[in-house]
Amino acid sequence: MFLKFPVEVLLIILEPLSRTDQLSLARSCQRFYEQIIPMFYVSIETPCYCVDLHKALVNTLLLHPERIDSVRHLKVGKLKFGRKPESYMQHRHEYYESAETKKRLADAVGRLSHRDWEKTQWLEDLEGWSDLNGHQHRDAWLAVLLYLVPNIQTLELFWGGTGTRYSHWVLQRAAQRSKPFDSQPPFPFLHTACIKVTADTGQCFSLARLAPFFQFTSMRTFRGQLMTDGHLIDNMLPVNSSPITHLEIEQSSSETGFIDLIAPCTNLKVFEYTSQDEYLNCSNDYRRLFRHFWPEVFIKAVEKKKDTLEVLSLAPFRHSEYFSHSSAQDWIGPLNGFKALKHLHIHAGCILGNSTSRQDYQNDPVKQRISLDDTLPSSLECLWVYCVSHWASDFRQDKDFAWELMISQLTSLAETTSTRFPCLKKISVEGDFKRSDLPDKDIDKCRAMHPDCSHFMQPEILQLTDSLRSACMEKGIAFHIRDCEIEASLKEFDDLLMFSRFEEDE
Repeated sequence: MFLKFPVEVLLIILEPLSRTDQLSLARSCQRFYEQIIPMFYVSIETPCYCVDLHKALVNTLLLHPERIDSVRHLKVGKLKFGRKPESYMQHRHEYYESAETKKRLADAVGRLSHRDWEKTQWLEDLEGWSDLNGHQHRDAWLAVLLYLVPNIQTLELFWGGTGTRYSHWVLQRAAQRSKPFDSQPPFPFLHTACIKVTADTGQCFSLARLAPFFQFTSMRTFRGQLMTDGHLIDNMLPVNSSPITHLEIEQSSSETGFIDLIAPCTNLKVFEYTSQDEYLNCSNDYRRLFRHFWPEVFIKAVEKKKDTLEVLSLAPFRHSEYFSHSSAQDWIGPLNGFKALKHLHIHAGCILGNSTSRQDYQNDPVKQRISLDDTLPSSLECLWVYCVSHWASDFRQDKDFAWELMISQLTSLAETTSTRFPCLKKISVEGDFKRSDLPDKDIDKCRAMHPDCSHFMQPEILQLTDSLRSACMEKGIAFHIRDCEIEASLKEFDDLLMFSRFEEDE
């Protein structure tokens, strides 16, 4: 009876089962096998340092080319410590090395190679370790894997730096439509790519390696992690030549605001950046590439996209040293030229001036003229300001004046919604507001009693923002006081350095 169900019903029944149970069921009869096995290949996850699994996956796809069309999502990441690799073993039941798989592998490498020595070296690296860390060995298999999955929609890789020449060749030749990608458009459905630089290869990473992702016609979102633009490439790609609309750079460092990535984007709508300074758990050679956060360089870079940009977020990584001693918080200038901007996430000092004392403010006529009513665009829907370091949140120097200035400016902003900011719907203030008298061990007890975060915050913070809260309520604007550390604790999220995790984001 079960076998008579329509395919759609079978898929609904099978979806909640574990991969192991699904595989066992697939082995029970031919109909289940035909319906279940292709499901395994829609989304493929494999650890980047497990060459045996890459080898098994490549040979399986070579042996069963009908499975290739099913692959839509490819994630080559790191395997969690202590995790059973059941989800990565889904294809091993069919894998065996034979004369036929070797022949098909050699044919694939032959089609990918442009010179005889490339094919010879590539096949040698597919057979053994080419350096002490096995970089070339695993990349040789990764490159063939990329070639075998032309229909992927999303791609996520720990990649870049040394030991990635084969995969770089494949991506570069695909972008340039050269052999073997000259007969049909390569990666016609790829819309999202996430590239994470690893600590052992980061010092050799160059932005030029990212160029192919900006050339694929279907690409819309690019995410990069632990990137630097220290190796500058002038005019890496022509201006306004890329279809990418969402550019997200995480835990990175820049001297030019990543202008080489921003300039090619024809219709850039989202630019989100979190900085990471030299406070890194990695080698000194790699650490020195990460410098302090200077928001003004990003404003100069994104200004070229002011007619299309809708979301702008410039923030330091929460565990960065920037939170304790950096002073890169000077006024970045007016943003009212960004006519399409809807969401802005930025340090309060960048839009209000670095005024930590009343005397400093009174002696600087430029800062006295800074007004959010005049400097922010009328298209704004959400304003998220964070107050960290010595500006206001740790209450150093003239804390009352710093807060007075910020609250008065935000209150004025809320009160002018009907005339200047008709689209404004939300104002959020983020900082280090956790109560000092609340031990970490009591957070679990308080969580059940106080589902919101207000109980965990310093009472004076709530009092200082009372006038702003009232103004927002009167105008129908949502107002929030946020402390990311508190929220992370409540949500049981461990915000460690992303690159040092031997696991993937949930």
